[in-house]
Amino acid sequence: MTTRPFGCPLGFFNKLLIVNYSGVLTSSIVNNFRYGFVRESVGDIGNSNQDWIYFRGLNDQTGAVTRTSSFQRPIHSFSDDVSWIRGKHTWQFGGIASFTRTPSISYLTSFSRRKR
Repeated sequence: MTTRPFGCPLGFFNKLLIVNYSGVLTSSIVNNFRYGFVRESVGDIGNSNQDWIYFRGLNDQTGAVTRTSSFQRPIHSFSDDVSWIRGKHTWQFGGIASFTRTPSISYLTSFSRRKR
């Protein structure tokens, strides 16, 4: 965890997982399967979840009130390929599929900023 200005912590929670399986189905057919999971995740912990009233000229609150926000990007990848050896020839077939989501939370504009 690193520290940002004004003491607001910024957290990085990245994860990674890779799995590989290779199998010989027959003497001439080999199958390879791979699964990968990557999650990029960043969180910024704010110091307020309340509305604030600012008095122009009396209090300068620039940067004093921060809001919580977080971001995640999980990616699931599946790939499979088959190699088939027939005489002097080798045939290879395969494919890949990836699924991505981007859920995020931000309270940066949830509250109005009133000036009086």
